[in-house]
Amino acid sequence: IEAAQSAADAVRSHLVHGDRLLRSYREGSAHVDGFLEDYAGWIDALLEIHRATGEADWLTEARSWADVLLAQFEDREAGGFFFTCDHHARLTARNRGPFDAATPAGNGMAARVLVELGAVTGEERYTLAGDRTIVAFGGAMDRHPRGTESLLLAYHRRLQSERSRSTEA
Repeated sequence: IEAAQSAADAVRSHLVHGDRLLRSYREGSAHVDGFLEDYAGWIDALLEIHRATGEADWLTEARSWADVLLAQFEDREAGGFFFTCDHHARLTARNRGPFDAATPAGNGMAARVLVELGAVTGEERYTLAGDRTIVAFGGAMDRHPRGTESLLLAYHRRLQSERSRSTEA
């Protein structure tokens, strides 16, 4: 737990600039705006530290970064998330996609952390954003389950959350 907290402090010190997360740090300099998977991974790390410590500050910070994720990456028309934030270097197109490669897809990671955050906080806006992502890529999940495992994990977590809510009622 101490190592995780120390690593998080290093990220805060070197890679966080206001509401921006930078992707790389070398020789005292941070650069390159973070991508979707960087933000989703950071939120996931904050949630894990909160889960391990029970300290509310970690959850508060995860919520704050989830709000940034929603504001700067979400595709409000088609659902899911773009790979780049709205102020990232100008590209001819802002892509978004469901497929995992050597690492989990940013959309799968984002959907899972938002579903998890919704379950932990009870804030439906996070759950609904995760749901929109799962629905947006439902066809790809159905046709290519072996390529969309991170989205399937998000969907599984969502079903678990629903089951636990129905047994509580």
